[in-house]
Amino acid sequence: MSLPSPWRYSSERCSLGLCYIGLHSWGKWALGEYFSQPHLMLGDGAGFLLRTARLWAWAKVHLALYVGIFLLADGACALSGAGYNGVDPRTGEVMWDGMSNVRVYLFEIGSKSFHVREWHLSENEETEHCMKIFFFFQDIIQAFNMRTNQWVANYVYKRFKFLGSKGASQVIALLFLSVWHGFHSGYYLTFLNEFLVIAVETEFSSAMRV
Repeated sequence: MSLPSPWRYSSERCSLGLCYIGLHSWGKWALGEYFSQPHLMLGDGAGFLLRTARLWAWAKVHLALYVGIFLLADGACALSGAGYNGVDPRTGEVMWDGMSNVRVYLFEIGSKSFHVREWHLSENEETEHCMKIFFFFQDIIQAFNMRTNQWVANYVYKRFKFLGSKGASQVIALLFLSVWHGFHSGYYLTFLNEFLVIAVETEFSSAMRV
């Protein structure tokens, strides 16, 4: 049985990757000295909202390079056949995302849907509707550098299952990632912030499902 060509998938991923790399290059030019000296964004007397917007743009420009490289590598792996990932049981189409390291839509939007139940006193009945929330941090994290996340989940997080605490396992996994990145304090603050935000989102998700 011959497999269909991965050319279309590969060309789409590589084209999107080149767009992200182009965005990174343009962003470096647009941000100018702010790109290489980000501390200048905080000390020029600008208002809080403007400084926040600058930091957001600075982070997106930096991450665009990584996303672009991930997409180019995904396209190359698919074209070589290494990205073969079986057949989608729903559509019957061959999947070539076996080496994919980023889900672009989820990374950029990070949406999550909740089925919310409401009780109407006037009508004495309960109704349920779907509510979608965008920029959900946990989904954004899971959509970026996916293979590293999968490796850490399998070989670090799950190895401490005997502790009987998901929170403790998560802290150890994030501490491992911090040490893996290096010893600058910013890494530890970043992963501490990730732990706190995900903890809040988990509580929020549980409350929304009540």
